[in-house]
Amino acid sequence: MIICEGPDGGGKTTLARAIAKQCGMEYRRPPAEALTSSGGPTGVALYDWWSRELIRPTEERVGGVYDRCFFISEPIYQLAQVERDLIVPGSVIQRGILDLWAEGPMIVFCLPPFDQSLSNVIQDGRASLKGLENKHLEKVDFLYWATLALWQNGLFETISYDYTNDTPDFVYERVTAWVEANKTNA
Repeated sequence: MIICEGPDGGGKTTLARAIAKQCGMEYRRPPAEALTSSGGPTGVALYDWWSRELIRPTEERVGGVYDRCFFISEPIYQLAQVERDLIVPGSVIQRGILDLWAEGPMIVFCLPPFDQSLSNVIQDGRASLKGLENKHLEKVDFLYWATLALWQNGLFETISYDYTNDTPDFVYERVTAWVEANKTNA
């Protein structure tokens, strides 16, 4: 299981699709009825989708590139969208994070400079989350950096990727090595 995470405008969808294509993997994103670009999670359907993904057979999970993960992004965006109702209680998000941690995914945090992410979000025609102002997006970016530090202390592969500085080849090489190691350990 490879997860591309990061704030809106960080390049995670572009990278997730490129990894899937380059590495012969399946690109996975929650269905539109569970997650929209302008509204975020639409309710418990997103939690349900992710819970089902975590119980897929190992060979299917290893072959998937996920565009965002509810158990990583929900705590971050919930703080930025304080008016939005909680989708699941704290004990449920804790269980999901523990299940994800036990899975030992490879996580690529897409974190270009904040000004670049912000520019991507506000460009004409780009859907952004309802109710989020620039100061909220800056806090989302801040929380992703803190979350990256926490996940980097896990016993599995976690990297940061800044598309303004790094080449995708760096990520492809790490993904390929991670997939090969997990196939032999499965």
